[in-house]
Amino acid sequence: MSTVDTYKVRIVANDVGGAGDASAANQVLTNAKLDSANTLLATLLTQTDFDTKAALLATAAKQDTGNTSLSTLATNLPAKGAAAAAASLPVTLANDGVFATNFGLQADAAAGTDTAAASFIALFKRLLQKFTSQLPAALGQSTKANSLTVAPASDWGVQGDVAAAATDSGNPVKVGGKYNSAKPTYTNGQRGDFQIEINGGQTVALYGKVTNPGDTPMLLSTAGRSTNYITTTPTDGRTNQVNDPADATDTQRASSSYQWAFNGATWDRIRIATKYVSLSAVTIDTIATVLTPTTGKKFRLLGGTLSASTAISVLFEDNTAGAGNFIFRTPKLLVDTPYNFTTIGNGILSAAANNLLKATGSAAGNITGTLYYVEE
Repeated sequence: MSTVDTYKVRIVANDVGGAGDASAANQVLTNAKLDSANTLLATLLTQTDFDTKAALLATAAKQDTGNTSLSTLATNLPAKGAAAAAASLPVTLANDGVFATNFGLQADAAAGTDTAAASFIALFKRLLQKFTSQLPAALGQSTKANSLTVAPASDWGVQGDVAAAATDSGNPVKVGGKYNSAKPTYTNGQRGDFQIEINGGQTVALYGKVTNPGDTPMLLSTAGRSTNYITTTPTDGRTNQVNDPADATDTQRASSSYQWAFNGATWDRIRIATKYVSLSAVTIDTIATVLTPTTGKKFRLLGGTLSASTAISVLFEDNTAGAGNFIFRTPKLLVDTPYNFTTIGNGILSAAANNLLKATGSAAGNITGTLYYVEE
């Protein structure tokens, strides 16, 4: 753009009228006068004059009050858009304007209340004071009085990090108990405290029914013995109720045990005699019944005491004579001499319920004595 495009040229009446002529005719601007002025300007100044004359060009060196240099003004105008401070126009905000009143100044004091009509800086200073006053004096674990108060959510509780029936992991948590002089009574599904005794030991209650624990608590008498018996249901269907021989007034004891015997493949409970049958001169010249069990039961012969009227041996058989029915055979007995015997091991069980025990002598004669057994 040339200099002449940016300069205004003032045309006065004297330039286009007569010299010094201020008549009314000379004050009217006509096309002819404009053409005359254009010719005059072309004569006085040319395009080259505007571009080259030093007097018409603004210079950076001339920065006095009257300077209207466009190049100087253009140099001091920043480019559009965000820029660094060094590339921006300096601006000074009024210290009594809206910005100072609402946002505030560095010297503003902290607001007196949370709802005070104060500047942002004053309110923010109040916030900082309240926040810093609640912070603990130092980092790390401290007492309750020097710690922040934290309230967990109402629908959140302390719980383990592993669910029930899942593989355990992590560190265990210490637990405590509660002492109650009168033990609490809970209903199904309620949560309870571990119970401890007066010296801090954990209270443990034993129950007497293995198949339904909790129905019969094992209470102790003042002598420290149980007032309940333990009822068990072993594999053979029998139950035990064991009395305490050390205290006649304490009819049951805290625990019982029973012995087992290995039969070569599995384990059997040891039997003791609970049934007895009396034999008085029973003739056994031919096979005869000597024991009849309770209906629906099997007998298990454990032993007996016998004497014979003649020197014979006695064969005991299961229900009938014949191979496979053997129970027990005595040696040849002396006449009228007692013979005591036990079936070695855990007795001999009949093959089926309601089977009878039969006896046959090796010769004519009769037997007298007692047989003992147990029914199953």
